[in-house]
Amino acid sequence: MSRIQKATDIALSALKVIQENGQFKEIENVDGKPLSAEINQFTIFYTTPFARLPGMDEYLIDIWWTHGKKIFSARWKREINDLTIVNFQRGDWEDFFVSRN
Repeated sequence: MSRIQKATDIALSALKVIQENGQFKEIENVDGKPLSAEINQFTIFYTTPFARLPGMDEYLIDIWWTHGKKIFSARWKREINDLTIVNFQRGDWEDFFVSRN
């Protein structure tokens, strides 16, 4: 599986978690309210163009490991299949998200 395909699968899996458990959350020094959800040892943040600063037109998903380390970040404009990887720290954690699809 290519890196971009795996990243897309992880983003889709994280979006499912957001759809099932996401809640709007205020974050200090961040405009807008992203949706967030916690699962196992991960926190997921999902921001849409409607929750970001004016003029921002991208969707953004971040996955943080409980130990305070961002391990994944991707963004896209319209279709998730055209996502751009911002941060992708490879590791065993990937299997958790890929196995949920």
